[in-house]
Amino acid sequence: MFHAFTIFSGGSFLIFGAGYLFSPELQREFVRYGLARVRVAVALLQIAGAAGQLLSLVYPSLAIPAALGLATMMGVAIIVRVNIGDTLLQMLPAIAYLGVNAYLLWIAIARTLV
Repeated sequence: MFHAFTIFSGGSFLIFGAGYLFSPELQREFVRYGLARVRVAVALLQIAGAAGQLLSLVYPSLAIPAALGLATMMGVAIIVRVNIGDTLLQMLPAIAYLGVNAYLLWIAIARTLV
């Protein structure tokens, strides 16, 4: 399950990060969020987190920082969406990705304690 969630999250954030760099539709979302100035930085951080997660399958020491970074980003995303008045339905993807990355973080920490 850990590996499947790692691949799912890493692959998703790789796609999202690239989308925020190249897709006009996703770029407009950052305008809606009031965060157009930081769009490129967020996209690059998502790509870095995704790369960290995927590489953690070979280099397990990357699992904690990658999952922590992406979980933190999703926590901030939820706060942003609450502040702009999004519905719960609009927030569900961020909530789900927060949950996935919190799980990955929990397991990665537990593995280091063994």
